[in-house]
Amino acid sequence: MIQLLILSVMAVLPMAEGLEITKMAACTTKNNNLRVDCNYKMAGSTLADIKYEWSLYRKVNETVVIKSTINPRKENPSFKNRADVNLTDMLLRLTITGFGTPEKGTYMCKLNSKTEVKNDTTSVQRDVAECDAAGCVLGSWMLSLVLALTVLQALDILPCRAFN
Repeated sequence: MIQLLILSVMAVLPMAEGLEITKMAACTTKNNNLRVDCNYKMAGSTLADIKYEWSLYRKVNETVVIKSTINPRKENPSFKNRADVNLTDMLLRLTITGFGTPEKGTYMCKLNSKTEVKNDTTSVQRDVAECDAAGCVLGSWMLSLVLALTVLQALDILPCRAFN
């Protein structure tokens, strides 16, 4: 019974935080596409509750909406066939094909849940790093799970023993 209590507490702890953007990063692919990742974590909302908007600040007072489920009518037509967005339960990824000078600037990731609005920015200027081959980042929930299993195994609660 104590094992179930410990497992329940460890499963709930990472979820008590609400909506939070944890990391923003940009890189270019070998095909000269720009990839901008907006990592986040959420609690109390489902993926269906999340609305997003990707914007680009090129110069002072020049903001371009690239993709939006908040206000799709504001999307700039120059990105219509070049921008793609992938939304998962931990990552909002923007991919722009044919990255060049016009796409340099500050990118803003805006996330809306039923109760919160969060945004963060990352600057994309001259030398953008190339995306690594793995292209995946361990989320905070994955790290929490690995740590929880390690603790439970160390306390000899999990039946994970080597068989000879």
